[in-house]
Amino acid sequence: MKRKLLLVVAAATLISSSFAQTSELAKWSVGLKGGLNSVRGAQYSSSPFDRPFNLAAGLFVERSINPFFGLGLDYMYMGNNIDGVTGFTVAQSSTIHDIQATTSINLSNLVAKYRSIKKQKFNTYFVYGIGTGIWTGNVKPSGSEITLASSFGVNFTYNVSKSLELGLETKYQWHSEAQSLNLGSKDFYVVDLNLRYKFKGVSNTRNISLTDFEKMNSRREGTQEAIDRLQYELARQAESIKKLEARESSDSIDGVAIKDIIMGQQYQMDQLTKQLTKTRKDLYRHLNATDPNYLTGDSTQYDLTTCDGFKTGSYVLTPKAHIILDTIASQLKENTAWTVKIKGHTDNVGSDAINQRLSLKRAEAVKTYLVKKSIEAKRISTEGLAATKPIVCNDDEASRAKNRRVEIIVNK
Repeated sequence: MKRKLLLVVAAATLISSSFAQTSELAKWSVGLKGGLNSVRGAQYSSSPFDRPFNLAAGLFVERSINPFFGLGLDYMYMGNNIDGVTGFTVAQSSTIHDIQATTSINLSNLVAKYRSIKKQKFNTYFVYGIGTGIWTGNVKPSGSEITLASSFGVNFTYNVSKSLELGLETKYQWHSEAQSLNLGSKDFYVVDLNLRYKFKGVSNTRNISLTDFEKMNSRREGTQEAIDRLQYELARQAESIKKLEARESSDSIDGVAIKDIIMGQQYQMDQLTKQLTKTRKDLYRHLNATDPNYLTGDSTQYDLTTCDGFKTGSYVLTPKAHIILDTIASQLKENTAWTVKIKGHTDNVGSDAINQRLSLKRAEAVKTYLVKKSIEAKRISTEGLAATKPIVCNDDEASRAKNRRVEIIVNK
């Protein structure tokens, strides 16, 4: 028994350490569980209390694929001490070592997509597992030590912190051939408390709400689109320079010497290359981030661009933007030492003076909303950057819409 348990612990440790140095680790969690199990046999009455209760304990490891769905491995030790009643003249005993591949589905993310930050601390998971049961002791089904095992149930969880999660799990457990024990049933009921450690804390996938997950994917898609546009522009500039170099250096276009035009286009290519390098780094960061707000150091940045932030010439916040701002306001209320920096941006339509005023009004609109949510104005600073910091080229309406945005930096 001790040797088997040590092997399971060693396996879980090996799995954890193998991901210790990668962003993959933020998808993983491990934990311990302990509780009671009970056999539902023909020799017992229908009352759940008129039967023996036995110790159940184990450990688990899980990889969260996304906020909906996770896959894992579960080990459970279950005692099976049976009274000498209805077919048993002598008390018999055995233990079961259950090893199951498991899947969990976050029902809360399915039915309450837009729940508040506080409510996100509570989650309900449907859990299902299939694997094998290894029997030891005096009682074994049909003389065999190994049976097919399956289980399903519900796990109610509460996030004590971003790293620790406490759960109450209740499940029905089935073993093949268990009726050969004269129990008249293959059924076990298990109730346990479980404590889960989530690697990378706030960045762990299990902590992400569905709306944040969608925001992450949108940012990744937008960054990849920006890279494609920059690569296209670089190729176009290179082709133009090639054609110009084929002409006589003494030629001119509209009074501008060919060599000066080439020099200007080479400068533009240098700037595009720098922007492309930066955008590629952003894409790498987005692809490897599991925190939807891209936590960096002592600050967190939110972006209203992906929430249909603003129409042309407008600084009116949309209902989708309100959802993010409500989240920020809730965090600021809980952490009174945090401050906020708000930066407004525009596309390139209109004069610099108009865009400067508009970008500042957009930042001020966000500040006003937060103040109405009882956040002190002195904790919030604003800045208007007009069209000086585009995240994509302003060559069509879809791109300009991405540049009409507000960045909100929460300093912790």
